[in-house]
Amino acid sequence: MARLNRSGFCIPVVLLLNLVIGLEPPVAGAAGSDAAKGKTLFDGKGGCVNCHGPSGRGDGPAGKMLVPPPADLTGPKTKAKPDAELLKTIQEGRPGTAMAPFKGQLSEQEIRDLLAYVRSLSK
Repeated sequence: MARLNRSGFCIPVVLLLNLVIGLEPPVAGAAGSDAAKGKTLFDGKGGCVNCHGPSGRGDGPAGKMLVPPPADLTGPKTKAKPDAELLKTIQEGRPGTAMAPFKGQLSEQEIRDLLAYVRSLSK
């Protein structure tokens, strides 16, 4: 019979306990992500604040004129989306909306930082 070493046993148990007691799983790349840097990008270079607004609710100055309106990044719909889906949206944009792709404009690290900040908005 195969034996599990502590590291092979510990990670699944910790993840299971987090699910049982309601803790959220870590953000993709959380060890290397920085929500504070993500906020700087959101407010500046990324320009997210123009559409999503300073609190991420989709009420930015440009967002008020967009059809469809920008996503409310604080709401349950965004919170329920997996990290991979949000990363894809940041990287590739959303066809049929004003959400532009940021792949090529932001580095992979900057995109992960931005995701970490977006995740912090819905807490």
